[in-house]
Amino acid sequence: MNNNKALLGVKLNNNFFVGLIFFIALLFSIGKIQAQNEKKYTYSLSTSVFRGFILRHSKEIGVAGNSFPAGFYSEFNRHHYGHQSWESRHRYPDFGVSFYYVNYNSPVTGRSYALAPHYKIYLGKKRDGIFRLTYKMGLGIGLNDTPYSRDTNHQNQLLGSRFCFSIPTTLDAELKINKQIRLNSGLSLIHFSNGAIKKPNKGINVIALTGGFRYHLATTTPSYQQNEEAFDQQSVRAVLILSGGAHEPNFVGAGAKPFFNLTAYGSKKVNHKIAWLAGVDVFWSLALKEDIQYDVDLEPGPLPDYKRAAVTAGFEYFINDLSIIGQIGVYFYDPYHKYAFFYERIGLKYYINPRLFTSLTLKAHYANAEMAELGVGYYLNQ
Repeated sequence: MNNNKALLGVKLNNNFFVGLIFFIALLFSIGKIQAQNEKKYTYSLSTSVFRGFILRHSKEIGVAGNSFPAGFYSEFNRHHYGHQSWESRHRYPDFGVSFYYVNYNSPVTGRSYALAPHYKIYLGKKRDGIFRLTYKMGLGIGLNDTPYSRDTNHQNQLLGSRFCFSIPTTLDAELKINKQIRLNSGLSLIHFSNGAIKKPNKGINVIALTGGFRYHLATTTPSYQQNEEAFDQQSVRAVLILSGGAHEPNFVGAGAKPFFNLTAYGSKKVNHKIAWLAGVDVFWSLALKEDIQYDVDLEPGPLPDYKRAAVTAGFEYFINDLSIIGQIGVYFYDPYHKYAFFYERIGLKYYINPRLFTSLTLKAHYANAEMAELGVGYYLNQ
Protein backbone atom coordinates (compact mmCIF):
# COMPACT_ATOMS: atom_id res chain seq x y z
CA MET A 1 0.00 0.00 0.00
CA ASN A 2 2.78 2.44 0.91
CA ASN A 3 4.62 1.65 -2.31
CA ASN A 4 1.43 2.35 -4.30
CA LYS A 5 0.96 5.68 -2.53
CA ALA A 6 4.56 6.62 -3.20
CA LEU A 7 4.18 5.70 -6.85
CA LEU A 8 1.00 7.78 -7.10
CA GLY A 9 2.81 10.73 -5.55
CA VAL A 10 5.64 10.46 -8.05
CA LYS A 11 3.20 10.37 -10.98
CA LEU A 12 1.26 13.36 -9.75
CA ASN A 13 4.45 15.30 -9.08
CA ASN A 14 5.73 14.51 -12.54
CA ASN A 15 2.45 15.69 -14.06
CA PHE A 16 2.61 18.87 -12.02
CA PHE A 17 6.16 19.72 -13.09
CA VAL A 18 5.45 18.96 -16.75
CA GLY A 19 2.41 21.23 -16.55
CA LEU A 20 4.43 23.93 -14.81
CA ILE A 21 7.11 23.83 -17.51
CA PHE A 22 4.44 24.10 -20.21
CA PHE A 23 2.87 27.02 -18.34
CA ILE A 24 6.19 28.88 -18.08
CA ALA A 25 6.86 28.32 -21.79
CA LEU A 26 3.48 29.87 -22.63
CA LEU A 27 4.21 32.77 -20.29
CA PHE A 28 7.45 33.70 -22.05
CA SER A 29 6.20 33.07 -25.58
CA ILE A 30 3.04 35.21 -25.45
CA GLY A 31 3.72 37.62 -22.62
CA LYS A 32 4.06 40.56 -25.02
CA ILE A 33 0.49 40.22 -26.28
CA GLN A 34 -0.95 42.01 -23.24
CA ALA A 35 0.86 45.29 -23.89
CA GLN A 36 -0.38 45.39 -27.49
CA ASN A 37 -4.09 44.97 -26.58
CA GLU A 38 -4.23 46.61 -23.19
CA LYS A 39 -7.28 48.77 -23.89
CA LYS A 40 -9.63 46.07 -25.18
CA TYR A 41 -8.59 42.75 -23.66
CA THR A 42 -6.42 41.16 -21.00
CA TYR A 43 -4.87 37.70 -20.98
CA SER A 44 -4.17 34.97 -18.48
CA LEU A 45 -2.44 31.60 -18.29
CA SER A 46 -3.37 28.72 -16.06
CA THR A 47 -2.31 25.16 -15.36
CA SER A 48 -3.95 22.39 -13.34
CA VAL A 49 -3.24 18.79 -12.49
CA PHE A 50 -5.99 16.19 -12.20
CA ARG A 51 -6.71 12.62 -11.22
CA GLY A 52 -9.89 10.64 -11.82
CA PHE A 53 -11.53 7.53 -13.19
CA ILE A 54 -12.96 6.24 -16.48
CA LEU A 55 -16.74 6.25 -16.68
CA ARG A 56 -17.97 2.76 -17.57
CA HIS A 57 -20.82 3.67 -19.93
CA SER A 58 -20.73 0.35 -21.81
CA LYS A 59 -20.28 -3.31 -20.85
CA GLU A 60 -17.76 -3.70 -23.67
CA ILE A 61 -15.24 -1.35 -22.05
CA GLY A 62 -13.74 -4.31 -20.17
CA VAL A 63 -10.28 -3.99 -18.61
CA ALA A 64 -9.71 -0.67 -20.44
CA GLY A 65 -11.85 1.00 -17.79
CA ASN A 66 -9.98 -0.34 -14.75
CA SER A 67 -7.32 2.39 -14.49
CA PHE A 68 -7.21 5.76 -12.75
CA PRO A 69 -6.04 8.47 -15.18
CA ALA A 70 -3.90 11.42 -14.13
CA GLY A 71 -2.51 14.36 -16.05
CA PHE A 72 -2.54 18.11 -16.49
CA TYR A 73 -3.98 20.82 -18.69
CA SER A 74 -2.75 24.33 -19.45
CA GLU A 75 -4.84 27.24 -20.75
CA PHE A 76 -4.37 30.52 -22.53
CA ASN A 77 -7.37 32.85 -22.07
CA ARG A 78 -8.43 36.18 -23.53
CA HIS A 79 -10.73 38.20 -21.24
CA HIS A 80 -13.41 40.52 -22.64
CA TYR A 81 -14.78 43.75 -21.16
CA GLY A 82 -17.62 44.83 -23.44
CA HIS A 83 -15.74 46.37 -26.37
CA GLN A 84 -18.28 44.67 -28.66
CA SER A 85 -21.97 44.24 -27.86
CA TRP A 86 -21.87 40.42 -27.73
CA GLU A 87 -19.29 40.57 -24.92
CA SER A 88 -21.57 42.37 -22.44
CA ARG A 89 -24.56 40.37 -23.70
CA HIS A 90 -22.83 37.16 -22.59
CA ARG A 91 -21.49 38.66 -19.33
CA TYR A 92 -17.90 39.05 -20.56
CA PRO A 93 -16.80 35.48 -21.29
CA ASP A 94 -13.29 34.22 -22.03
CA PHE A 95 -12.08 32.64 -25.24
CA GLY A 96 -8.94 30.56 -25.22
CA VAL A 97 -7.17 27.32 -26.00
CA SER A 98 -6.34 24.37 -23.74
CA PHE A 99 -3.67 21.70 -24.01
CA TYR A 100 -4.42 18.38 -22.28
CA TYR A 101 -2.16 15.50 -21.31
CA VAL A 102 -3.90 12.37 -19.98
CA ASN A 103 -1.99 9.34 -18.70
CA TYR A 104 -4.45 6.49 -18.22
CA ASN A 105 -1.90 4.52 -16.18
CA SER A 106 -2.71 1.44 -18.24
CA PRO A 107 -0.84 -0.33 -21.06
CA VAL A 108 -4.22 -0.90 -22.75
CA THR A 109 -5.21 2.76 -23.14
CA GLY A 110 -1.80 4.48 -22.93
CA ARG A 111 -1.82 8.28 -23.11
CA SER A 112 -3.86 10.96 -24.86
CA TYR A 113 -2.99 14.51 -25.91
CA ALA A 114 -5.45 17.19 -27.00
CA LEU A 115 -5.55 20.79 -28.19
CA ALA A 116 -8.99 22.35 -27.78
CA PRO A 117 -10.25 25.91 -28.28
CA HIS A 118 -12.61 26.72 -25.43
CA TYR A 119 -15.28 29.13 -24.21
CA LYS A 120 -15.47 30.03 -20.52
CA ILE A 121 -18.34 31.68 -18.67
CA TYR A 122 -18.51 33.12 -15.16
CA LEU A 123 -21.26 32.05 -12.79
CA GLY A 124 -22.61 34.47 -10.22
CA LYS A 125 -22.62 38.27 -10.05
CA LYS A 126 -19.34 38.95 -8.23
CA ARG A 127 -16.97 38.72 -11.17
CA ASP A 128 -13.93 40.17 -9.34
CA GLY A 129 -14.71 38.83 -5.87
CA ILE A 130 -12.44 36.71 -3.70
CA PHE A 131 -14.36 33.59 -4.76
CA ARG A 132 -15.88 32.93 -8.18
CA LEU A 133 -17.16 30.00 -10.23
CA THR A 134 -16.34 29.36 -13.89
CA TYR A 135 -17.53 26.82 -16.43
CA LYS A 136 -15.43 25.90 -19.46
CA MET A 137 -16.41 23.90 -22.53
CA GLY A 138 -14.21 23.09 -25.49
CA LEU A 139 -14.01 21.15 -28.75
CA GLY A 140 -10.72 20.17 -30.34
CA ILE A 141 -8.55 17.39 -31.71
CA GLY A 142 -6.65 14.71 -29.86
CA LEU A 143 -4.09 11.96 -30.28
CA ASN A 144 -3.88 8.60 -28.51
CA ASP A 145 -0.61 6.69 -28.52
CA THR A 146 -2.09 3.21 -27.83
CA PRO A 147 -5.25 2.70 -29.94
CA TYR A 148 -6.97 -0.60 -30.71
CA SER A 149 -4.92 -3.14 -32.63
CA ARG A 150 -6.25 -6.58 -33.57
CA ASP A 151 -2.77 -8.06 -33.17
CA THR A 152 -1.23 -6.18 -30.24
CA ASN A 153 -3.99 -4.33 -28.33
CA HIS A 154 -7.39 -5.92 -28.89
CA GLN A 155 -8.57 -4.99 -25.37
CA ASN A 156 -8.81 -1.27 -26.16
CA GLN A 157 -12.43 -1.03 -27.32
CA LEU A 158 -12.56 2.67 -26.39
CA LEU A 159 -10.43 4.22 -29.15
CA GLY A 160 -9.94 2.61 -32.53
CA SER A 161 -7.56 5.19 -34.01
CA ARG A 162 -4.77 7.53 -32.99
CA PHE A 163 -6.71 10.55 -34.18
CA CYS A 164 -9.77 11.57 -32.18
CA PHE A 165 -11.94 14.51 -31.20
CA SER A 166 -11.69 15.97 -27.73
CA ILE A 167 -14.51 17.58 -25.72
CA PRO A 168 -13.28 18.90 -22.34
CA THR A 169 -15.54 20.59 -19.78
CA THR A 170 -14.59 21.93 -16.34
CA LEU A 171 -16.45 23.50 -13.43
CA ASP A 172 -13.93 25.50 -11.35
CA ALA A 173 -13.95 27.41 -8.08
CA GLU A 174 -11.30 30.15 -7.93
CA LEU A 175 -9.75 31.83 -4.90
CA LYS A 176 -8.12 35.25 -5.38
CA ILE A 177 -4.63 35.55 -3.88
CA ASN A 178 -3.72 38.94 -5.36
CA LYS A 179 -4.43 40.96 -8.51
CA GLN A 180 -2.63 38.49 -10.75
CA ILE A 181 -2.85 35.06 -9.09
CA ARG A 182 -5.85 32.86 -8.37
CA LEU A 183 -5.93 29.28 -7.10
CA ASN A 184 -8.52 26.95 -8.59
CA SER A 185 -10.05 23.57 -7.89
CA GLY A 186 -12.85 21.82 -9.69
CA LEU A 187 -14.41 18.89 -11.51
CA SER A 188 -13.67 17.96 -15.13
CA LEU A 189 -15.20 15.68 -17.73
CA ILE A 190 -12.81 14.93 -20.60
CA HIS A 191 -14.22 13.03 -23.58
CA PHE A 192 -12.28 11.42 -26.45
CA SER A 193 -13.89 9.84 -29.52
CA ASN A 194 -13.08 9.57 -33.21
CA GLY A 195 -16.70 10.04 -34.26
CA ALA A 196 -16.92 6.41 -35.48
CA ILE A 197 -14.46 7.13 -38.31
CA LYS A 198 -12.77 3.89 -37.27
CA LYS A 199 -14.07 1.06 -35.08
CA PRO A 200 -14.08 0.15 -32.27
CA ASN A 201 -15.09 3.51 -30.86
CA LYS A 202 -16.90 3.22 -27.55
CA GLY A 203 -15.32 6.54 -26.55
CA ILE A 204 -13.53 7.34 -23.34
CA ASN A 205 -14.87 9.63 -20.60
CA VAL A 206 -12.60 10.71 -17.77
CA ILE A 207 -14.15 12.28 -14.67
CA ALA A 208 -11.47 13.99 -12.58
CA LEU A 209 -10.81 16.32 -9.68
CA THR A 210 -8.52 19.21 -10.62
CA GLY A 211 -6.32 21.73 -8.83
CA GLY A 212 -4.01 24.48 -10.01
CA PHE A 213 -3.61 28.23 -10.47
CA ARG A 214 -4.25 31.07 -12.91
CA TYR A 215 -1.84 33.96 -13.63
CA HIS A 216 -3.13 37.23 -15.14
CA LEU A 217 -0.56 38.97 -17.32
CA ALA A 218 -1.97 42.43 -16.54
CA THR A 219 -1.78 44.19 -13.19
CA THR A 220 -4.77 46.42 -14.05
CA THR A 221 -7.91 45.65 -16.05
CA PRO A 222 -10.25 47.82 -18.16
CA SER A 223 -13.67 48.77 -16.83
CA TYR A 224 -16.60 46.61 -17.90
CA GLN A 225 -18.78 48.32 -20.51
CA GLN A 226 -22.45 47.89 -21.33
CA ASN A 227 -22.69 47.94 -25.12
CA GLU A 228 -26.09 46.41 -25.86
CA GLU A 229 -28.09 46.70 -29.07
CA ALA A 230 -31.87 46.56 -29.41
CA PHE A 231 -33.22 43.27 -30.78
CA ASP A 232 -35.38 43.46 -33.89
CA GLN A 233 -38.07 40.79 -34.17
CA GLN A 234 -37.33 38.34 -36.97
CA SER A 235 -39.48 36.05 -39.08
CA VAL A 236 -38.84 32.33 -39.50
CA ARG A 237 -35.83 31.69 -41.72
CA ALA A 238 -35.45 28.61 -43.95
CA VAL A 239 -32.10 26.82 -43.76
CA LEU A 240 -30.49 24.08 -45.88
CA ILE A 241 -27.40 22.18 -44.68
CA LEU A 242 -25.42 19.63 -46.69
CA SER A 243 -23.01 17.65 -44.52
CA GLY A 244 -20.83 14.61 -44.94
CA GLY A 245 -17.84 12.64 -43.79
CA ALA A 246 -16.80 9.03 -43.37
CA HIS A 247 -17.34 6.32 -40.77
CA GLU A 248 -16.72 2.61 -40.53
CA PRO A 249 -19.34 -0.17 -40.71
CA ASN A 250 -20.09 -2.08 -37.54
CA PHE A 251 -17.28 -4.58 -37.99
CA VAL A 252 -13.60 -3.87 -37.43
CA GLY A 253 -11.35 -3.64 -40.48
CA ALA A 254 -13.99 -2.75 -43.06
CA GLY A 255 -12.55 0.72 -43.61
CA ALA A 256 -14.30 4.09 -43.51
CA LYS A 257 -17.19 4.63 -45.95
CA PRO A 258 -18.64 8.01 -46.96
CA PHE A 259 -21.96 9.38 -45.80
CA PHE A 260 -24.05 12.38 -46.87
CA ASN A 261 -26.80 14.12 -44.92
CA LEU A 262 -29.31 16.77 -45.94
CA THR A 263 -31.02 18.93 -43.33
CA ALA A 264 -33.84 21.41 -43.91
CA TYR A 265 -35.29 23.37 -41.01
CA GLY A 266 -36.90 26.59 -39.95
CA SER A 267 -35.07 28.88 -37.53
CA LYS A 268 -36.84 31.41 -35.33
CA LYS A 269 -34.53 33.77 -33.44
CA VAL A 270 -36.27 34.98 -30.28
CA ASN A 271 -33.49 37.23 -28.93
CA HIS A 272 -29.82 38.03 -29.54
CA LYS A 273 -28.74 34.69 -28.05
CA ILE A 274 -31.30 32.00 -28.86
CA ALA A 275 -33.03 30.58 -31.92
CA TRP A 276 -35.42 27.60 -31.95
CA LEU A 277 -35.06 25.06 -34.76
CA ALA A 278 -37.41 22.46 -36.27
CA GLY A 279 -37.15 20.50 -39.49
CA VAL A 280 -36.22 17.27 -41.27
CA ASP A 281 -33.02 15.21 -41.65
CA VAL A 282 -32.29 12.71 -44.45
CA PHE A 283 -29.31 10.32 -44.14
CA TRP A 284 -27.38 8.31 -46.75
CA SER A 285 -24.66 6.12 -45.17
CA LEU A 286 -22.70 3.62 -47.25
CA ALA A 287 -21.37 2.11 -44.01
CA LEU A 288 -24.95 1.29 -42.98
CA LYS A 289 -25.56 -0.13 -46.45
CA GLU A 290 -22.60 -2.48 -45.96
CA ASP A 291 -23.84 -3.45 -42.48
CA ILE A 292 -27.13 -4.51 -44.07
CA GLN A 293 -25.41 -6.53 -46.81
CA TYR A 294 -23.41 -8.59 -44.30
CA ASP A 295 -26.04 -8.93 -41.54
CA VAL A 296 -26.52 -12.70 -41.11
CA ASP A 297 -29.50 -12.16 -38.79
CA LEU A 298 -31.72 -10.70 -41.51
CA GLU A 299 -34.51 -12.84 -42.92
CA PRO A 300 -34.10 -14.09 -46.52
CA GLY A 301 -35.57 -11.74 -49.10
CA PRO A 302 -35.11 -8.14 -50.20
CA LEU A 303 -32.70 -6.18 -48.02
CA PRO A 304 -33.97 -3.20 -46.01
CA ASP A 305 -33.34 0.27 -47.39
CA TYR A 306 -30.23 1.91 -45.92
CA LYS A 307 -31.64 5.44 -46.19
CA ARG A 308 -33.22 7.10 -43.13
CA ALA A 309 -35.29 10.20 -42.44
CA ALA A 310 -36.24 11.96 -39.24
CA VAL A 311 -37.93 15.00 -37.76
CA THR A 312 -35.65 17.14 -35.62
CA ALA A 313 -35.96 20.02 -33.18
CA GLY A 314 -33.49 21.95 -31.09
CA PHE A 315 -31.84 25.28 -30.36
CA GLU A 316 -28.97 27.49 -31.47
CA TYR A 317 -27.00 29.63 -29.02
CA PHE A 318 -25.23 32.57 -30.70
CA ILE A 319 -21.82 33.92 -29.59
CA ASN A 320 -20.63 36.52 -32.08
CA ASP A 321 -19.77 34.65 -35.33
CA LEU A 322 -19.80 31.31 -33.52
CA SER A 323 -22.84 29.39 -32.31
CA ILE A 324 -23.55 26.19 -30.40
CA ILE A 325 -26.31 23.88 -31.59
CA GLY A 326 -28.16 21.06 -29.90
CA GLN A 327 -30.86 18.89 -31.49
CA ILE A 328 -32.97 15.80 -30.86
CA GLY A 329 -34.24 13.77 -33.81
CA VAL A 330 -36.83 11.00 -34.12
CA TYR A 331 -36.78 8.63 -37.11
CA PHE A 332 -40.00 8.29 -39.10
CA TYR A 333 -38.33 6.25 -41.88
CA ASP A 334 -35.76 3.68 -40.75
CA PRO A 335 -36.37 0.22 -42.28
CA TYR A 336 -33.22 -1.37 -40.81
CA HIS A 337 -33.74 -0.28 -37.17
CA LYS A 338 -30.09 -0.70 -36.24
CA TYR A 339 -30.07 2.21 -33.80
CA ALA A 340 -32.45 3.63 -31.23
CA PHE A 341 -35.54 5.44 -32.54
CA PHE A 342 -34.04 8.83 -31.66
CA TYR A 343 -30.63 10.56 -31.81
CA GLU A 344 -28.83 13.59 -30.45
CA ARG A 345 -26.74 16.11 -32.37
CA ILE A 346 -24.41 18.67 -30.81
CA GLY A 347 -21.81 20.89 -32.40
CA LEU A 348 -20.62 24.27 -33.61
CA LYS A 349 -21.45 26.62 -36.46
CA TYR A 350 -19.23 29.40 -37.76
CA TYR A 351 -20.84 32.21 -39.76
CA ILE A 352 -18.86 33.40 -42.80
CA ASN A 353 -21.55 36.04 -43.40
CA PRO A 354 -25.15 36.44 -42.15
CA ARG A 355 -26.45 33.77 -44.58
CA LEU A 356 -23.55 31.35 -45.14
CA PHE A 357 -21.99 29.15 -42.44
CA THR A 358 -19.95 26.01 -41.86
CA SER A 359 -20.65 23.43 -39.17
CA LEU A 360 -19.02 20.59 -37.26
CA THR A 361 -21.44 18.35 -35.40
CA LEU A 362 -21.53 14.95 -33.72
CA LYS A 363 -24.55 12.67 -34.17
CA ALA A 364 -24.98 10.01 -31.51
CA HIS A 365 -27.44 7.47 -30.09
CA TYR A 366 -27.28 7.63 -26.31
CA ALA A 367 -23.51 7.62 -25.55
CA ASN A 368 -22.50 5.94 -28.85
CA ALA A 369 -21.28 8.28 -31.59
CA GLU A 370 -22.47 7.40 -35.09
CA MET A 371 -20.87 10.12 -37.22
CA ALA A 372 -18.94 13.39 -37.12
CA GLU A 373 -20.54 15.70 -39.69
CA LEU A 374 -18.72 18.48 -41.55
CA GLY A 375 -21.23 20.70 -43.27
CA VAL A 376 -22.02 23.91 -45.10
CA GLY A 377 -25.33 25.70 -44.70
CA TYR A 378 -27.25 28.59 -46.21
CA TYR A 379 -30.22 30.71 -45.09
CA LEU A 380 -32.67 30.95 -47.98
CA ASN A 381 -34.23 34.18 -46.72
CA GLN A 382 -33.07 37.12 -44.57
